[in-house]
Amino acid sequence: MYKTITIKAGSGGWGGPLTIVPTEKCNKILSVTGGGVHPVAQKIAEMTGGEAVDGFKETLPDDEVLVAVVAATITPCIVS
Repeated sequence: MYKTITIKAGSGGWGGPLTIVPTEKCNKILSVTGGGVHPVAQKIAEMTGGEAVDGFKETLPDDEVLVAVVAATITPCIVS
Protein backbone atom coordinates (compact mmCIF):
# COMPACT_ATOMS: atom_id res chain seq x y z
CA MET A 1 0.00 0.00 0.00
CA TYR A 2 1.34 3.42 -0.94
CA LYS A 3 1.12 6.59 1.12
CA THR A 4 1.35 10.25 0.09
CA ILE A 5 3.90 12.28 2.07
CA THR A 6 4.91 15.93 2.22
CA ILE A 7 8.55 16.92 2.58
CA LYS A 8 9.33 20.32 4.06
CA ALA A 9 12.69 22.09 4.19
CA GLY A 10 14.62 21.69 7.42
CA SER A 11 16.55 24.45 9.15
CA GLY A 12 18.79 26.13 6.60
CA GLY A 13 16.81 24.54 3.76
CA TRP A 14 14.68 26.27 1.15
CA GLY A 15 11.79 25.58 -1.20
CA GLY A 16 8.82 23.34 -0.89
CA PRO A 17 6.90 21.87 0.58
CA LEU A 18 7.03 18.94 -1.82
CA THR A 19 4.13 16.48 -1.78
CA ILE A 20 4.85 13.16 -3.45
CA VAL A 21 2.10 10.73 -4.41
CA PRO A 22 3.26 7.21 -5.26
CA THR A 23 1.29 5.03 -7.67
CA GLU A 24 1.47 1.41 -8.74
CA LYS A 25 3.71 2.39 -11.68
CA CYS A 26 5.58 5.40 -10.25
CA ASN A 27 6.97 4.36 -6.86
CA LYS A 28 10.79 4.27 -7.07
CA ILE A 29 12.97 6.56 -4.96
CA LEU A 30 16.16 7.02 -6.96
CA SER A 31 19.30 7.57 -4.87
CA VAL A 32 22.11 9.19 -6.86
CA THR A 33 24.50 10.07 -4.04
CA GLY A 34 27.26 7.45 -4.27
CA GLY A 35 27.91 4.79 -1.67
CA GLY A 36 24.62 2.95 -2.05
CA VAL A 37 21.10 4.03 -1.12
CA HIS A 38 21.23 7.18 1.00
CA PRO A 39 19.37 7.05 4.36
CA VAL A 40 17.09 9.91 3.24
CA ALA A 41 16.05 7.90 0.15
CA GLN A 42 15.49 4.83 2.32
CA LYS A 43 13.34 6.82 4.78
CA ILE A 44 11.20 8.20 1.94
CA ALA A 45 10.77 4.64 0.62
CA GLU A 46 9.70 3.40 4.06
CA MET A 47 7.23 6.25 4.52
CA THR A 48 5.65 5.96 1.04
CA GLY A 49 5.76 2.20 0.61
CA GLY A 50 7.97 2.74 -2.45
CA GLU A 51 11.28 1.14 -3.34
CA ALA A 52 14.67 2.83 -2.86
CA VAL A 53 17.05 2.20 -5.77
CA ASP A 54 20.78 2.93 -6.10
CA GLY A 55 21.02 4.98 -9.30
CA PHE A 56 24.66 4.01 -9.82
CA LYS A 57 23.80 0.31 -9.96
CA GLU A 58 20.41 0.31 -11.68
CA THR A 59 18.78 2.27 -14.51
CA LEU A 60 15.07 3.07 -14.30
CA PRO A 61 12.58 4.41 -16.84
CA ASP A 62 11.66 8.02 -16.01
CA ASP A 63 7.98 7.16 -15.56
CA GLU A 64 8.82 4.85 -12.62
CA VAL A 65 10.80 7.46 -10.63
CA LEU A 66 8.71 9.12 -7.94
CA VAL A 67 11.52 11.30 -6.58
CA ALA A 68 15.32 11.43 -6.72
CA VAL A 69 17.70 12.09 -3.83
CA VAL A 70 20.68 13.61 -5.58
CA ALA A 71 22.75 15.36 -2.93
CA ALA A 72 21.59 14.91 0.63
CA THR A 73 23.91 17.39 2.31
CA ILE A 74 21.11 18.87 4.42
CA THR A 75 18.58 17.00 6.48
CA PRO A 76 14.98 17.64 5.40
CA CYS A 77 12.13 17.51 7.85
CA ILE A 78 9.69 14.84 6.65
CA VAL A 79 6.09 14.99 7.80
CA SER A 80 3.15 12.90 6.73
